[in-house]
Amino acid sequence: MKLGFIVGNVAKDLGVDLNTLSSRKARVDIEGTRKRCCDINMNTGDLITSDRIDRESLCGKKPSCVVKIDLVLENPLELHRVSLHVQDVNDNPPKFKKNLIEMEIRESADKGSRFSIEEAHDADMGQNDVQRYVLEKNDNFILSADSKRVQLQLENNLDREKQKEINLLLTAIDVLDANDNAPVFTQAVYKARVQENAPPETLVITVSATDADEGVNGDVIYDFGHVSEENLDIFSLDPKTGQMKVTGVIDFEETISFDISVEAKDGLGLTSYAKVLIDVIDVNDNAPAIYLNSMSSNTPESIPPGTEVGIINVQDRDSEKNGQVRCFIQQNVPFKLIPSIKNYHSLVTTGHLDRELVSDYNITITATDEGSPPLSSSKTIQLSVADINDNPPVFEEQSYSAYVSENNKPGSTLCSVTARDPDWRQNGTVIYSLLPGEVNGASVSSYLSVNGDTGVIHAVRSFDYEQFRSFKVQVMARDNGSPPLSSNVTVIDVNDNSPQFRENLIEMEISESAERGNHFSIEEAHDADVGQNTVQRYVLQKNDHFVLAVDSNNVELVLENKLDREKKRELSLLLTAIDGGSPQKSGTVVIHVTVLDANDNAPVFCQAVYKASVPENSPPETLVITVNATDADEGVNGDVTYQFGHVSGIDVSLFSIDPKMGQIKVTGEIDFEENNSFEIRIQAKDGLGLTSYAKVLIEVTDVNDNAPAIYVKTLSNPTQENVSPGTEVGVINIQDRDSEKNGHVRCSIQQNVPFKLVPSIKNYYSLVITGQLDRELVSDYNITITATDEGSPPLSSSKTIQLSVADINDNPPVFEEQSYSAYVSENNKPGSSLCTVSARDPDWRQNGTVVYSLLPGEVNGASVSSYLSVNGDTGVIHAVRSFDYEQFRSFKVKVMARDNGSPPLSSNVTVSVFVSDVNDNSPQILYPAPEGSSFMTDVEAKDGLRLTSYAKVLIDVIDSNDNSPAIYLKWLSNLIPENVSPGTEVGVINVHDRDSENNGQVRCSIQQNVPFKLVPSIKNYYSLVTTGQLDRELVSNYNITITATDEGSPPLSSSKTIQLSVADINDNPPVFEEQSYSAYVSENNKPGSSLCTVSARDPDWRQNGTVIYSLLPGEVNGASVSSYLSVNGDTGVIHAVRSFDYEQFRSFKVQVMARDNGSPPLSSNVTVSVFISDVNDNSPQILYPAPEGSSFMTELVPKAAHGGSLVSKVIAVDADSGQNAWLSYHIVKATDPGLFNIDLHSGEIRTKRDISESDSMKQTLIVAVKDNGQPSLSATCSVYLLISDNLAEVPELKDISYDEKNSKLTSYLIIALVSVSTFFLTFIIIILGVRFCRRRKPRLLFDGAVAIPGAYLPPNYSDVDGTGTLHSTYNYDAYLTTGSRTSDFKFVSSYNDNTLPADQTLKKSPTDFEDPFLTLETSIEVGLSFPPPNEYLS
Repeated sequence: MKLGFIVGNVAKDLGVDLNTLSSRKARVDIEGTRKRCCDINMNTGDLITSDRIDRESLCGKKPSCVVKIDLVLENPLELHRVSLHVQDVNDNPPKFKKNLIEMEIRESADKGSRFSIEEAHDADMGQNDVQRYVLEKNDNFILSADSKRVQLQLENNLDREKQKEINLLLTAIDVLDANDNAPVFTQAVYKARVQENAPPETLVITVSATDADEGVNGDVIYDFGHVSEENLDIFSLDPKTGQMKVTGVIDFEETISFDISVEAKDGLGLTSYAKVLIDVIDVNDNAPAIYLNSMSSNTPESIPPGTEVGIINVQDRDSEKNGQVRCFIQQNVPFKLIPSIKNYHSLVTTGHLDRELVSDYNITITATDEGSPPLSSSKTIQLSVADINDNPPVFEEQSYSAYVSENNKPGSTLCSVTARDPDWRQNGTVIYSLLPGEVNGASVSSYLSVNGDTGVIHAVRSFDYEQFRSFKVQVMARDNGSPPLSSNVTVIDVNDNSPQFRENLIEMEISESAERGNHFSIEEAHDADVGQNTVQRYVLQKNDHFVLAVDSNNVELVLENKLDREKKRELSLLLTAIDGGSPQKSGTVVIHVTVLDANDNAPVFCQAVYKASVPENSPPETLVITVNATDADEGVNGDVTYQFGHVSGIDVSLFSIDPKMGQIKVTGEIDFEENNSFEIRIQAKDGLGLTSYAKVLIEVTDVNDNAPAIYVKTLSNPTQENVSPGTEVGVINIQDRDSEKNGHVRCSIQQNVPFKLVPSIKNYYSLVITGQLDRELVSDYNITITATDEGSPPLSSSKTIQLSVADINDNPPVFEEQSYSAYVSENNKPGSSLCTVSARDPDWRQNGTVVYSLLPGEVNGASVSSYLSVNGDTGVIHAVRSFDYEQFRSFKVKVMARDNGSPPLSSNVTVSVFVSDVNDNSPQILYPAPEGSSFMTDVEAKDGLRLTSYAKVLIDVIDSNDNSPAIYLKWLSNLIPENVSPGTEVGVINVHDRDSENNGQVRCSIQQNVPFKLVPSIKNYYSLVTTGQLDRELVSNYNITITATDEGSPPLSSSKTIQLSVADINDNPPVFEEQSYSAYVSENNKPGSSLCTVSARDPDWRQNGTVIYSLLPGEVNGASVSSYLSVNGDTGVIHAVRSFDYEQFRSFKVQVMARDNGSPPLSSNVTVSVFISDVNDNSPQILYPAPEGSSFMTELVPKAAHGGSLVSKVIAVDADSGQNAWLSYHIVKATDPGLFNIDLHSGEIRTKRDISESDSMKQTLIVAVKDNGQPSLSATCSVYLLISDNLAEVPELKDISYDEKNSKLTSYLIIALVSVSTFFLTFIIIILGVRFCRRRKPRLLFDGAVAIPGAYLPPNYSDVDGTGTLHSTYNYDAYLTTGSRTSDFKFVSSYNDNTLPADQTLKKSPTDFEDPFLTLETSIEVGLSFPPPNEYLS
């Protein structure tokens, strides 16, 4: 099935809108691990194939092939199961296992013999499987095939001598298809078009042929038919797809079309043909070519207009419009192109030629075709104009004058005449001669001669002034042309010469800084005439700056008004020289004055402030902005250079400015997170140092260049395995230094851990448990936290935290077997190993440490411990004594395996001990006695004749003390618990001496310095018993030397040393090194910081001496102590779990328990006192005047107040303590700085001098309150004061409009107020009468006064340490009558006669303060609202 094949439309089937597919992130999931074969087209909703579907690879030989896919829609999650039934097509040919089957058959084989052949295999199913076999026709074999096997059957006998080998072709065929259909093209003739110069691999056309057969018979292969080699080089044909592509260069000018035969062939060779006609589309790829067919190289200048001087041919190899050419020449030549026959143009003249004006023409001919885009070419031809003699010589002057003194020398030069002829060569060669004439009756040639080549006139003779004073001669100038041309000139002295300056233009440069009155010389004019005919005067054209000064020797310009180059850079003055001839002649010269610049203008920026933006991390040389300043001056004065002004070193390292161009570029690394904007001052300076400045504001745009940073704020590591799901085990903080979307972070962890992240406050996540933990399954988790921002492209970072699961003792030891059996031979050695029991406990450390012990019991009436012992660590069971088969043959004991957890868990197992018999008992001879100190023997006496007689001899052996006693250790308890009671038997000793009587009597003893003794038991046996209490912490091992001495003479002795170890029991609790601990920490500490370390020692061994620290349950400030502190169970380091606040509490105590791992565990406690030190983290809080609120608060100051009068008081407190709470008061701003001052410590505001009439009525003080911390913190407030004795003087109150709508309400209020006042007046008068006798109080200025509270003023406020500023009660009253809107404010002095003790604070109830206020003048207090200060006072 081809890629993109439409299986079905899931959008229609599910009734889902196409837009919903994208929004709900529709996708296809394949069941299992199969590759993805289908996908969804989001635009159409079609389910299409995304990969080749091969039934054989998916289902093999299964008769039914079903592919199950899941269609997933999100938001909400929906799952739809789709089953694709894959039908088999015949796409696999039958295959034999081998390409060659070797068979050996004897020639004697009988006819009809059959020989089996391995079947062919076809991966397809059903009808597409192997259906039949065909054997190539031969003389010897035929094929016998059924559904089960394939066989060769010998039809004719073999003859090796005729034919040694036979090759047979066996064909297996599926789907009983015969190759009876040739491929058929979809078209007999294909037509296509392709542009010339198409690049290689350009698709021209795709031919397609189908074959009705199947399998190999239906596989179509494409190829070219009879095609020329040239076409094969230009085109290629894909044999599988039929795509014809360009492989060579296609040139329309070479071939405009191709006729190609295409062949389609199936697997067994049937073919069909089609024709492909390819038209080549012309592309305008050839520029016109210009050819010069004929050209007249030298064209006479006398030819008439319209004369043809050349023929041009233009050719373009392209076709149609691409080959249509327009031809033209430039406009500034006297020629044109006239089209002639096809592609031919005539070059003809359009005007008269004049060689003297232009002698050569470079004519550029341009040819342009009409293609798209048009192409053009040019050709330049050179045409020369041939000269004809059409110009006579012309004298430079109309007449010449020569002056000579009389008595001159003959041959002296008088003057020179000059004529010009613009013609070429001989036509322009000038020859001078004198025309015939007479001077004073003589031939002119007797007076003068002229040089024919140079025109110099010489005097032939000496002249006499008295004879004649002047004369005229004619000079002829003739050229050498054919015919020659000539002209004449007269040489005479008349006023025929105008005054002439040496140059027509006088250039002068004058600085604009030139002072008035400066003179500038000008070269004089020259007049060839003499006398009156020469220059007589000069006239200067009127102008604004210069006047003319002329004397007999000099002509000078005088500067009358200063120059300004910026207004006028150049001046043109016309100076005229006039002679005295008649008629007068004059000559002029233009004086061009260039005003030189003086540096009188500073550069000017085009903008005062430039704004630009640049992305962070821009590469070096990135252009930020270009600043531009202009300077009206010129040259060096106007050359502006740019540089940074007063810029920090950081900015200089990040940016550079081109001193010439003003381009500001990036040179360093710009980091938005470090600085998001820059303000740079730019200086523009001209060549001589005048400067100006501009400001450049550069905004840095954020780029997503910072991956999120993951910080583990808290982590409960290790975490108990029995914690419940949902428990928080850590706090994660994610920070991204980028801004906006680049700084928005999504956080996740991997799926395969029983944890999840729960968002908390901003950028904080809680790591909580989602399932039950089991350390025995997973003891450590590597949790990878991934944080990804929302930038483009997004950046992410990961952090792996290792979380260990702390073990709890939830698993008892389990023996590997249900029961154990031990076999031991009698007379075994004490201490020999019998067997090993083994138990496993999956818990950790002491919880998983298994200790083995024997359960109490009896064996043959004795304690089991006197027979067996078990190693508590290894479980090896040892025999304590030697067993005797004749005494008992088997017994059972119970072994307990116990862990060291708290509480400990245990399990038991039965061990059966079987004693096997050893041949350790010799036969007992009852008679004669086998032992004794004498023995008897028979003595025989025989004579020579063998007669015999017998006698008995009794021999007594006297013992000698030659054997030392031998000491045998029959049983010994290697490990003795230290808590055994005195008198406990720990071993059995046997002493044996082979000697007899006194020599065999043995005394046994041990050294005195051990708590053991030997107690005699049965014959030659001793029990080793304890004599005192053992203590492993004092002595853990004993080396006991046993000495045995016999009573022989001399006595012999021997010794044996045995080692005995004392086993530890948990008899010592941990003991802290100190009775109590103190920890000091500053407030605002970091969570997790270490406070102190507690340490306890336990002299016991192993787990009995292993100390574990924990916090005892308790509360701190109403919260669990574990929410404040944690202790490391192994090291005893106490950490702060949270940040402390000194203002919340200053100290607290916790109990730390040290517990060992013994059974049962022992513990001890210690108190840890945590003291929090204050940090200056609280700014002063101003209580009065209230820093916020809409009520108007002011103080009324009488105009008669004297210097030092108390006006008001600023009341402030600081939540910190110590010097951090010491407050000082300062006036930072005042309307009149010299009128008020404030006490540095109390905050009392007093007048510095008497109030004067000139003082402003409205006074505003801005007061700053600072604490004494490091660094100091402060707060400010505004105090508004009114200097007035009468409220009517306040214009703002006087102008308040009276609202008629409120008149009724005002009346009601007045009535109610009068009623209430009347009710209380009687009570007030009685109190005043009583109080008047005791002391005299200031009388109220008028009756019926109403107190206006400015704000709530606390009666007392004191900090804990008594360092505050509020030890006295202050109150300020203003009085207002009830009957007028312009009532008076009256100032009343403060009172402080009711100071409360320091222990009374604002926490007391209001009734605590009622009594002191009863001593004051009683007034009716009514709350009165005022407009805000900005409406009341300005």
